[in-house]
Amino acid sequence: MASMLVDTNVLIRYFRGDEPFAELIETSESVVVHPVVYAEYMNGLDEGRKSGKLLRRRLEEFLDAPPVVLANVSTTTSLYYSKIYKALKDAGRMIPQNDIWIAASAIEKGYVLATHDEHFSQIPMLRLAE
Repeated sequence: MASMLVDTNVLIRYFRGDEPFAELIETSESVVVHPVVYAEYMNGLDEGRKSGKLLRRRLEEFLDAPPVVLANVSTTTSLYYSKIYKALKDAGRMIPQNDIWIAASAIEKGYVLATHDEHFSQIPMLRLAE
C-alpha cells in the first residue's frame, strides 16, 4: 500500500493490538503520523499512571522505527487547510478543525488516510484507506 497517514483512532486501535489495524500499518510503504494526531494521542494519556507511561514509550518507539515518519506542516498545508475549510463551511458540513489539518496534509502529500471517522468522506480529493 502507498504511504499512509494514520488518524488518532487508527493509531489507538493499532496499539491495542487490533489485527486489521496492525496489518494495515505493517503493509504500508510508509506510515505518517501528523503532529495533530501525536498531540491528540498524548492528550489521551494519563502519564501519572503506569499504563500512560507505557503507552507513551510505545508511541516513541513506534515513531523511531522505519518506515514511520512524523509529518511536517508547511505554508502549503495551510493553503490546503483554508480551501478545505471554506468548501466545508460553504456546504454547511463542518468537521473538527484538527481533522481538517490532517486532511490537508494527506491531500498535499498524496497520502492515503486511515481513519474510522465518516466525516472525512465529505472532503473531495482525499483518498481513504479501505
